[in-house]
Amino acid sequence: MASGFASLTEKERETLRLLLRGHDAKSMAGELQLSVHTVNERLRHARRKLDVTSSKEAARLLYEQEARDPKFLGDKNLGDAWEGRDADDGEQSKDTETPRTGRGVWIIGVLAMIAAAIFLAVLAQPAAQSESDQSYEAVLVARDTSVEEAAREWLTIVDRYDWTASHEVAGEYFRENNSLAD
Repeated sequence: MASGFASLTEKERETLRLLLRGHDAKSMAGELQLSVHTVNERLRHARRKLDVTSSKEAARLLYEQEARDPKFLGDKNLGDAWEGRDADDGEQSKDTETPRTGRGVWIIGVLAMIAAAIFLAVLAQPAAQSESDQSYEAVLVARDTSVEEAAREWLTIVDRYDWTASHEVAGEYFRENNSLAD
């Protein structure tokens, strides 16, 4: 029977402990976020390993064994908890899957990095926008200055009553719509 306890996986032990606390298969499934089928498979494997006919008896035997033989996990290395996993209780082995918490940490890390990149892009945008605004304003001022100078030159010619010169200096649109005689 001692070999039966040694062969129990941590997931099977966890399921038996929930049974000790009064859970049925459906509430265990909800607590462990598994299907009822997976919970029943774990209980069946535990009964077979402990060579008993009842899941409640398997849970009682586990309780008695753990009361006699307390476990101290303080001396274990960080990754040692994964060594007890096996594929026959609905989970993949250590070699083929990273821990679920590891996946969650990766997802949170990626989301944090995306948020930081967006934040930095938003912070950098006003500076780039203000530089482009300044260069655009410089172009507008230069254009306005040249237009204003051309208009002043034209007015000076008109003030001298030199209609021929004013017609030649005027813009193309003005010349097309107004003949020199007009």
